[in-house]
Amino acid sequence: MTRREEVEQFLRDLKEKIRCFGIGFRPRDKNLQALADLDITAIQRLEYIMDLKPEDFYAGPKKDSYDAGLPDYFEFGVQ
Repeated sequence: MTRREEVEQFLRDLKEKIRCFGIGFRPRDKNLQALADLDITAIQRLEYIMDLKPEDFYAGPKKDSYDAGLPDYFEFGVQ
């Protein structure tokens, strides 16, 4: 599987899981501060996530540095 195919599959899986189960965010100070810094609402954050495209891929997959038992994660960025 190419990198692009891997990213496309990740996004398909992520969006399907969000549609089925929703998504939770921990109300940590840094998460709340990021919303304020970006001047977006929690609803807009979810819209950005659901609108991600393979072209928005930045890096990954990476291991979680806080809990190695968690699945690998991908990083994306939008302008």
